[in-house]
Amino acid sequence: MSTTTIRLSTQTRDRLRELVQVVDLPMQKIVDEAIKQYQRQYLLDATNQAYAKLRSDPAAWQAYCDEQAQWEQTLDDGLAGLA
Repeated sequence: MSTTTIRLSTQTRDRLRELVQVVDLPMQKIVDEAIKQYQRQYLLDATNQAYAKLRSDPAAWQAYCDEQAQWEQTLDDGLAGLA
């Protein structure tokens, strides 16, 4: 895997060094995991905001619920596990 250098504030670098000591992992691993977690949280937050926006429009929310109900009917079509 190729690597690169990034600039961090002194405070962030010091916090990262402390984490290295506590969790006994390389800095790169800690940064990689932190970014994965941040991306996951960002996706969840964006999804929650999108659902909140959808719910704020009664007609759009009803259309979504109707479509979900149609898709749920396919669960009983006997085709599970045939993919």
